Amino acid sequence: MGKRIAAIYDEAGKVGGLEAKIRLAALTRTTSTRALTEPDSVANIARFEAALASVRGEFLRAAAQHAEAARKATASSPVAAKPALPGGEELLWGVLSSLHDAMVVVFGSGSSILLSYESRSLSKRFGAVAAGAVGEAIAKAIATAHASDIEAILGGGDARQAELAFALEGSNAWLSVALSAVHDETGKVKAVAGFVQDVTQRKESERRLLESEQRVRGHNRKYLELVAHESVFLGDVGETMRRVTEAASSTLGVARASVWLYDPEKTKIVCADLFEREGEKHSSGIELMAEQFPGYFAALRTERTIAANDAHTDERTSEFSAPYLAPLGINSMLDVPIWVNGDMVGVVCHEHVGPAREWTADEENFAYLMANFVALSKTMAKKS
Repeated sequence: MGKRIAAIYDEAGKVGGLEAKIRLAALTRTTSTRALTEPDSVANIARFEAALASVRGEFLRAAAQHAEAARKATASSPVAAKPALPGGEELLWGVLSSLHDAMVVVFGSGSSILLSYESRSLSKRFGAVAAGAVGEAIAKAIATAHASDIEAILGGGDARQAELAFALEGSNAWLSVALSAVHDETGKVKAVAGFVQDVTQRKESERRLLESEQRVRGHNRKYLELVAHESVFLGDVGETMRRVTEAASSTLGVARASVWLYDPEKTKIVCADLFEREGEKHSSGIELMAEQFPGYFAALRTERTIAANDAHTDERTSEFSAPYLAPLGINSMLDVPIWVNGDMVGVVCHEHVGPAREWTADEENFAYLMANFVALSKTMAKKS
């Protein structure tokens, strides 16, 4: 904003505070944020000075009318005048600037933007390079998306509350928008004020909660399907392992799911069943020696689950990086020991091919249940 135009805005504020600034913006048809970029050209200065003169005249007339009304009211019924709050406008701007990821915007007829003011944190949130660019972009988005709401409120309608998807400078956000009427001293609706707040974090939390609920429902369905198979309770370990690896692969969306069993001497684990989702094939026979992977085998004895989001760097699984993970494109592992009567007899393995994956708590719980199915089948086999 040019120095002279900035000074005109300051003068309007002295005349009538925030209301006068809104009126100046309406007369010049230039939002406060747009005015930040207006040069001090002869034409611009003339336009703004003429608008300021109109604003000054309007407010002087209004002040005279108010004073006359107050004089008459005092003459008929004298009452003590209420002192004005000190620094009212400065206090307002101070409050606005301290808000977290929020802004205030004022709309006129035709969804015109009369004034907008965003908090410092909101500007930083989007990394906008130009002063006021964030507020102006958000105000325009609201004016476009909620034009009918603004006009309805200007016509005497009720306040409105909505949420708006917004993108700027490569960042996406969800905004909460509360629109309500601004009245003059006679009670007439003269503008619409919008309070805007960034609620992206809340929306993201809601999304994650919904996804978690959907995953858990899927896990429960698969769990009940496995319970219905008599192979588990008849001790058919081979059939149980095949069903477990297929269920684990499809439910957790992993490329490979497998069951490994210890040899009697606990010197190695042998793959009893590996299911590969691509091609839907089963195989077995691979062996892993305990002495070659001491960190992993030590973790099996102490961990309820080994959830390695980055299996190449996780100290419990990094020993597999060169000989096993890299050749197969595996980047994340979720392994659960199989315990039968206090004895660890093996492990159920879930191997994710593709970018590193962050395992959720409900996915760990599902994997734990898969290991328990194998343990139950082996227990029943011993009894039969």
